[in-house]
Amino acid sequence: MTQQEFQKRYTYIAENDRLGGGGFGEVFKAYDTVRDRWVALKVSKVKPELENVRLRKEVEMVNRLPEHPNIAFYEVCYTFREMSGEYDFGILQYYEEGNLGQLLLNNTLTFVQKQSILTQVLEGIDFLHQNGVVHRDLKPQNILIARRGNEFIPKITDFGISKKLDAGINSVFSNSITGAGTLAYASPEQLRQHEISKNTDLWSFGVIAFQTFTGQLPFTTGPHANTSEEGRTELFRQIKSGRLPSEITKITEPWQTLIRRCLIPDAAVRIKNMQEVKDILTGNDSGKAHPHLPQPDKTTLETKHKTSPPLNNPETTNIAPKPPSPTLWNKIVPASIVLILALLAFFYYNYGKNPSGKVISEV
Repeated sequence: MTQQEFQKRYTYIAENDRLGGGGFGEVFKAYDTVRDRWVALKVSKVKPELENVRLRKEVEMVNRLPEHPNIAFYEVCYTFREMSGEYDFGILQYYEEGNLGQLLLNNTLTFVQKQSILTQVLEGIDFLHQNGVVHRDLKPQNILIARRGNEFIPKITDFGISKKLDAGINSVFSNSITGAGTLAYASPEQLRQHEISKNTDLWSFGVIAFQTFTGQLPFTTGPHANTSEEGRTELFRQIKSGRLPSEITKITEPWQTLIRRCLIPDAAVRIKNMQEVKDILTGNDSGKAHPHLPQPDKTTLETKHKTSPPLNNPETTNIAPKPPSPTLWNKIVPASIVLILALLAFFYYNYGKNPSGKVISEV
């Protein structure tokens, strides 16, 4: 297809039809005049220094995979040269619901819907890992949403910095793209530019799941810009503290345990693979008392427990109640009685007898 034929078939107005974008390109809503339907058009400038992560490479890698309901596949990719350089144009299905971030912002989802979405995201991650692919940039904006009745179907997309694992180096590779990914969802090893493996995606999933259930991020850059060094430092400080916001305690099990295991900063201790994820979700996990689990904010929790004590806790139903603590009044009365008796005895022996030692008779 020539560039003129492409422009005639896929029509859009850049100022009005932009759906989003990032460091690797922009996405527009375009109308396919041949099939009379809306499509998503991803446009990415080709950068010679980033040849391995150009859009065409992404399309080729993803489309070599078997089809999966939780992966967004491209239909085709074209490359055209313009005055400002060479550009790749990728065509994929347009999803009316947008991405997961937009879905959470514009809708009040039930627990069942949230659980269904997260379970399917895990299935998509499992599929990628089984095919030797680490996504490395999982975030709500990279999870498109299809609707099937009342059910939302997540579709993982944007594999711009994904990479095939090399079994010859134990499924570990260098995080070679500085600044790639989104700070709030990037694993500690990505932020430090260290080697990463499959469970870097599970860290990102833990952040996504926490946000899906609570409406907030577990770690932030505070008042600093996401791209600033101060923001990165603040994010590291929060991660290294070993604490999660107290909202973690509001998340229903077994999701709470899974999120805690995903958000262990040390990649060597963090949950390793999808089998461990499945064990937690099915109740077959043996690591419930994991010593490295991030703990909730202690101060906030203690205050909360004082104002809202648990009622009818099944774990304490058969435990005998503790005797009430003695009040100040209960302490004063016995002491007063003892003092009075001592005074009476004193007066009796000193004033109730005559000098000969006989008791003085009553008048």
